[in-house]
Amino acid sequence: MPPLRQSLKKSSFWCVILFALVVGAAVDARRVPSNQIGGKSYVRLVRLYQTTCSPHLTNHVRCRYVPTCSEYSIQVVREFGLLKGLRMTVSRILRCRESVPLGTHDPPPFARPLTKDRGQVHLGSRVAS
Repeated sequence: MPPLRQSLKKSSFWCVILFALVVGAAVDARRVPSNQIGGKSYVRLVRLYQTTCSPHLTNHVRCRYVPTCSEYSIQVVREFGLLKGLRMTVSRILRCRESVPLGTHDPPPFARPLTKDRGQVHLGSRVAS
């Protein structure tokens, strides 16, 4: 058996690979969201889903929210990074129930409309004066 194939069968080889991936993901998660390799890869995968799978599911599954959950996920991952963006995406999906009317407006927190409150202008969770 070739040496490469032998090393692929050892659990220590896969532990080293797994450790390197975890360290790489941890380093990537500390980057600014616009520079995260994981975030950019995730956005590409979701876009692929939107163009290939989603059109075939429209007769069976419809997102109750506007923007759709996949678009919401892309927006929050781009704004907050992969880890926080995925937490927000999962939270939104868990809020989805049959009791939620189709077309319910639920934008990402940073995209909420401007409102005035005591002389300050709020944009989602951000405050601007």
